[in-house]
Amino acid sequence: MKIVFAVFSLIISTTFKSFSQVDYFLPDPWPNALELAKAKNQMLVVYYSSESEKCKLCNELDKNIFSNSNLMDKLSSKVLFYKFSIEAKKNDKELEKRLKDYNASTPSLLFFLPSGEVIHQVKLITSDFDLESMFESVNLRWDTYKRNIANYQHYIQNKSNPEVVKNFITILLERSPTIYLNHLIKEYLVLLKKEEIVSDETIDLTLRSIYYPDDELNEFLFLQLQQSAEKGNLYFQYALKEKILSTPIQAITRGTLESKLKLKKAINIANRCNQIAPNFSNKGKQIFDLYYHSTAANKIRFMKLAKAYYHEKDINFDKQELALKDAVFYKKILDNIASDTTISDLKKSIMAAKKNYFSNVQASNLTFIAKTILFQQNHPKKIEVGIRCAKKAVELAPNTDRMATYALLCDKNERYKIAYEMLLSAIETESSTDDKIGSDISRQAYNTFLKIQKMIPSEY
Repeated sequence: MKIVFAVFSLIISTTFKSFSQVDYFLPDPWPNALELAKAKNQMLVVYYSSESEKCKLCNELDKNIFSNSNLMDKLSSKVLFYKFSIEAKKNDKELEKRLKDYNASTPSLLFFLPSGEVIHQVKLITSDFDLESMFESVNLRWDTYKRNIANYQHYIQNKSNPEVVKNFITILLERSPTIYLNHLIKEYLVLLKKEEIVSDETIDLTLRSIYYPDDELNEFLFLQLQQSAEKGNLYFQYALKEKILSTPIQAITRGTLESKLKLKKAINIANRCNQIAPNFSNKGKQIFDLYYHSTAANKIRFMKLAKAYYHEKDINFDKQELALKDAVFYKKILDNIASDTTISDLKKSIMAAKKNYFSNVQASNLTFIAKTILFQQNHPKKIEVGIRCAKKAVELAPNTDRMATYALLCDKNERYKIAYEMLLSAIETESSTDDKIGSDISRQAYNTFLKIQKMIPSEY
């Protein structure tokens, strides 16, 4: 009853303000201020300060910001203010503990939601700042927070409705394209009919939502892969195969596929992919990729795996191709597990590969710079730098990923003819060989190619 009366008194007192600074800050105690924020559903801004003369910035803030009647009158209709001074409020243990939890120091502003949660904190370093703009920015975040809560509650209440689950997944992907949504997409796929699972829209949503698929999700992906193969959709075949194989590749990279049983499972997954959609690889090629990916994490572990399984009948590595992949590492494998005859037979290939090794490394570094600019920059000068790096990478050691990166940067700079020629070459090469466009740009490359393809007749 006392709290209700205190809150009522606070509402009355904040309705009839004078123009004095003290009226802009709610009176003690802190729990009543929180109750008022909850009752009015308003944000509560705590100004953490010091009354000591040593804190010159605190005095400037009191004078320039919190004594500005025009500003404070305007903001006080939208947000509540509470001042906590180190010297005067030592008895307010609850708020003091909260400030300590957030490592707050004077002078600071902490923006509390009506729920008591801190949504924003700022350490003030000058008295010359725009408090109104800061509040509007935080308020926008609060609006987003409220929408997220509402979306989640709507999903929880209607999670048996596939359309609601799909909309919730879409909202989460818009908020964070790299979010892990395996459990949600699995819920959604279970709710669908078979023909809906293999629709282009659902496949696209599945690819965007899954990080590393488990066995249950793989069955959905195999179903989608089969349908994509029947439709002749090369892009989805490529993307789905990459997604299905991502889990065993990640596992072997971490060194968790040492047993024959686990490796056999990975081999079966890869072979099943190749049987359904053989467009991007020959039999056994994906198994080679599984082995090769493990080199990044542990070369000694790789050699043990290779020694154990190198002569299995269903694993036929192309030794020439292996040499071209990485001549230096291949030499180490040969020293450990291959016969003298094999070394002699491949000596010329190894020497030739060594000449290309450093060009390939340089091209990889240039492509990394080019992709960084592609993803993060829109400034013409920066894009120009990216184009030069990508072009040099293609000249040094051309592959589909480097050609696609070069093309996407040219597209940003409206050099559509070069972009079209590069993408056409990359896609044709990808379709006829096992050279793949990187999964980080494959979808963007595919969509850009379709866009430019429509422009070509009218522009060139």
